[in-house]
Amino acid sequence: MKKFLAVIALVAILLTAFVSCKGNENNTDSTVGAKPDDVAMKTENFSINLAEATYIFNRTYIEFANENYQFMNYYGIDKEKSLKEQMYTESNGTSWFDYFLNDAKAYMHNILIYCEAANASGLSLTDEDNKEIDKIIEEYYTEAEGNGYTIEEFVSLHYGAIVKIDNIKTFMEKEKLAFKYYNGLVDGFEFTAEDEDKYFSEHPEEFYYVNYVSYTFDEDDDRDAQANAKELYATADSDAFYAYIENYEENVIKLEESKRKGATVTDFYVKEEGEFSDWAFSAKVGERYLKEDGAKGVYTVYMLTSEPAIQDYTTKDIRFLLLTKDTYETNEKTKRKAEEIIAKWEDGEKTAESFGKLASKYSEDDSSSDNDGFCPYVDMSIPVLTEESTKWLFEEANVGELKLFKGEGVYYIMYYEKESDVQWRVVANEALCQNAYNDEMTRINAEFTVTSLDDILEQIDE
Repeated sequence: MKKFLAVIALVAILLTAFVSCKGNENNTDSTVGAKPDDVAMKTENFSINLAEATYIFNRTYIEFANENYQFMNYYGIDKEKSLKEQMYTESNGTSWFDYFLNDAKAYMHNILIYCEAANASGLSLTDEDNKEIDKIIEEYYTEAEGNGYTIEEFVSLHYGAIVKIDNIKTFMEKEKLAFKYYNGLVDGFEFTAEDEDKYFSEHPEEFYYVNYVSYTFDEDDDRDAQANAKELYATADSDAFYAYIENYEENVIKLEESKRKGATVTDFYVKEEGEFSDWAFSAKVGERYLKEDGAKGVYTVYMLTSEPAIQDYTTKDIRFLLLTKDTYETNEKTKRKAEEIIAKWEDGEKTAESFGKLASKYSEDDSSSDNDGFCPYVDMSIPVLTEESTKWLFEEANVGELKLFKGEGVYYIMYYEKESDVQWRVVANEALCQNAYNDEMTRINAEFTVTSLDDILEQIDE
């Protein structure tokens, strides 16, 4: 029984939607005192040079910028300026360069450690592995040509003036070997029902959940927020609780229908340290808790809707395919494309595998397109599930059915493949796998020493 759902995420190679760092073509003097071939990080049998480290640093930045393009101004990042001149944390003088360098260093550290472990276990790259690397390198050439650049110009523009395509390839060889060891490691974790029972008996606090609803009053919307929060806290019963919120939004702050918050339903809450958690796991259903933050003018009322319980429902294996309005311009066009994809599936074999091929081709979610849309052990708390899709998947859907759902700026098709394991067993198995992984990482970090040459890394060409 394997339920290890990627303990860490190794960075994928993305060749689209590049967001370059500051004018790299003008940074040729930024590495004075260091050469591209100078070692920046090393172990006994492997090393990463300054050019490779520069590639990883800028790749880390590009991926961050692509994922957070809407918030770059909020973060205060100006791509026309050096990251060393832009502060991530003013109080301790940490720059955005430091932020991305720390991420890049942690990643390179893991790559080198995995490579050493792979080498010690006799793993090496096969001809097939090298062909896969060559295919990705060919895609760089194709991308460069398609955008009107030579390969040298393309790589320099996105990854730094000192980076060459050969540097990308040599790092990818190490990365490929690291992936190979990592995947073999996590695929090897196997735990039985007896192991899960034992873990449950030793860690019961990790398995009990409560449900509650909450509503937040904010002085930015209502100067009487505190008084109204206390009125909600004092309502007679759950019907009165919900009625108060509805009346408050309609008649007090007069929110438009599309902007109303309503009571926020939190389905799962695991016991933690703190006053709120102590209340949640000791209160009776229907009891209230008022959290006041006078400094921010924010007041939240909670109402408990269930006693602590183990989640013993069956999780689901699904496949999903995501389309965004950004790609198809309007909601209508996005929906039409989704319906067109559904029609293709219905005209074909109508199997999980045929849906997976469509997800691989069309889905705009990397985790979906890279894995034929497959998402195992889905429980009721995962972000992709709305109230509507949760109800469909867990109460209405039959195995082999699919349905189209609308989200904010997206449409997604969900295919119900099969029932999986009981939720609390999934939690136990994942915890066992995580512990096994942590033990293995402790072992290999103790066995292999990584040396970081920070004076070289500080000269990364950003």
